Amino acid sequence: MKKSIIPLLVSILVALPYGCATQDYVRQQIEPMSRRISKLEGELEQAKNEAAKTRTMAQEAAKNAERAEAVGERAEAVAKRAEAVAERAEAAAKKISKAFELQPKQ
Repeated sequence: MKKSIIPLLVSILVALPYGCATQDYVRQQIEPMSRRISKLEGELEQAKNEAAKTRTMAQEAAKNAERAEAVGERAEAVAKRAEAVAERAEAAAKKISKAFELQPKQ
């Protein structure tokens, strides 16, 4: 039993200094990853802000499109009314022209 314990203790004592990580080593290993994570978190936050702005702009664009469509419909209605008025004016002009033609020349 003693013979099997001694090699085990020797291997533990030899591996012990190599198996333990110092605080500086851990800090050196974690610091670059921490910086990258912080940078990625900042980029993610920027992307979220830009996405929110894009959604707001898309909503405003949709509202403006609806308003433009309503204005277009009103413009079409006004154009139709203007056409009707122009047709009536043209008919009135023809009647006046005929009335002048029918009047005796002096």
